[in-house]
Amino acid sequence: MAAKTYEAGYSKYYGDRLKNVSKSTSEEEIKQLYRDWASSYDKQVLSTRCVVYRAMCQYLDDSIKQDCEDKTKNEWKIIEVGAGTGLLGLELHELGYNVLDALDISAEMLNEAKKKKRLQKVHLRLVE
Repeated sequence: MAAKTYEAGYSKYYGDRLKNVSKSTSEEEIKQLYRDWASSYDKQVLSTRCVVYRAMCQYLDDSIKQDCEDKTKNEWKIIEVGAGTGLLGLELHELGYNVLDALDISAEMLNEAKKKKRLQKVHLRLVE
C-alpha cells in the first residue's frame, strides 16, 4: 500500500514554504522557517481556510461541558504546546477560557502570540 502524501495539500495553501520539510529537516532549519514566517503566518493561515483550530476548540469546550460540569472555565489551566502565533489560545479565550499558557520553539512566533494579549504566560522552549 502506498504511503499517503499531503504535499499537494500543503502547497495548495502555503506555496513552497513547507516543500523541503522532511524527517531529516534539522531543528535549526525548522526554527528558521518559522522565524521567517512569523510576521505573515496569521494572515496566510487565516486566508486559506485551511484551519481547524476553531473546530478543535469547540470540541474541547463541548467535552469539558459534558464531562466536567463541576468546574468553571476559569478553573481550567490550558497549556498550548506548539502554540505558534496563539490562534488556538485566542479562540479558547473567545470561548471563555482565561488561564492560557503558550509554549513554542520559535521566539518569533511567540512574539506574535504576545501581541494578542490573551495568553497569561508565553514560554520559549530552549533547546541545547
